[in-house]
Amino acid sequence: MDTPERQAHAAHQTFQKSVATGGKGSAPAARGPSAHLAADSPEVVAQLELLDDAVFDAIQGKAAALATLHFLWPLLKCRLGESLLAESREQYVRYALAVWNEPVAGEDNHDPVRAVNALEVLCVLFDEI
Repeated sequence: MDTPERQAHAAHQTFQKSVATGGKGSAPAARGPSAHLAADSPEVVAQLELLDDAVFDAIQGKAAALATLHFLWPLLKCRLGESLLAESREQYVRYALAVWNEPVAGEDNHDPVRAVNALEVLCVLFDEI
């Protein structure tokens, strides 16, 4: 059975005007709390440091840190917004992948438990748990 081709249409002019100019009838632009916080403000830096501690400690196997991460991550997503957390999450992914790519079992520095911990942390950071 053939499926009909779908064609995308340009945005309607009235919608374009109301969004571009904030015209009558348009909803105000959604701005979360992160719109009021500078990325380098002491408050943001302190919160990101707490997140760093929770992530790295959870990967090291500290159960309390994983519990903290489960609480802290959604809270900071609401407070700071995705854009402020994107760079941190990217660094955590790199670190977790480095843990996964440690030399294979049988070598002194490979710890499969840390690899599982890293996976758990990634699941939290990508809202899979």
